[in-house]
Amino acid sequence: MFPYRGSWRLGFFVSLPPLVAGWGAMRMVQYFQQLEQKYPPIMADDTNSTPALKTPFFWNHQYHFHTPHVDVFAAKVPARALREASDGRDDGSLEYLWAKTFHSSPLLRVESRLFGWGSPGDCGENGLPRGRALFNGLFIVVRSPEPGSPILMRWDMPAGVVAFFRSAARLGYPWRIMSGGRHECSVGDVDAEGMVEVRFSCAADYEWLPEEGADQKTIPRWGSRLHRIYARWLLDERVRELSKSKS
Repeated sequence: MFPYRGSWRLGFFVSLPPLVAGWGAMRMVQYFQQLEQKYPPIMADDTNSTPALKTPFFWNHQYHFHTPHVDVFAAKVPARALREASDGRDDGSLEYLWAKTFHSSPLLRVESRLFGWGSPGDCGENGLPRGRALFNGLFIVVRSPEPGSPILMRWDMPAGVVAFFRSAARLGYPWRIMSGGRHECSVGDVDAEGMVEVRFSCAADYEWLPEEGADQKTIPRWGSRLHRIYARWLLDERVRELSKSKS
């Protein structure tokens, strides 16, 4: 009897962690699927993005670059909630206030702390001028937010990482890593109900290798999907925070 009881307890405690982990993974997958349904991609045209977002930023004397992945996600929030984010030191434009609100994301701050060994670094609290490095250098402001002009940020993949995957791809590896990319936070017009569309857009640049021809290698499809899910997650967290002001 006692050995049986002990074996049952041992089995329970051994099986509990994978059961909890499995349940958590299932809930996470369900949440990601909900994000994909809630924020379908929209057209990356000049109405929802700018040409600079879709234009490769990187260049050198050895390689040309292209931008095969451009994603735009959007949601509507109360314009009043954005205006309440103004501290009086900014120009009061919705473009600036959305950029400021988006970069106040706790998810981005966690990412920055991991990159900066505990410190979040400059998160844009003191302005978003061109050339400023934010989140411990993760992002660089390429275009400051102004009325009618959204903020544009760039990020760079370390050259050594890009070179490693380039060499691996030439040896037959099926994928390559991007050289970097851009983020854009834009807004639409305020509608009759006082709601405004806010957008988060992402673009990734890759080296164009002549030997790969028209079938240029990129990160795998599942990697692209995870990247898009993370973008939706960032947007969703900010939208939920802003929507609290609606009630």
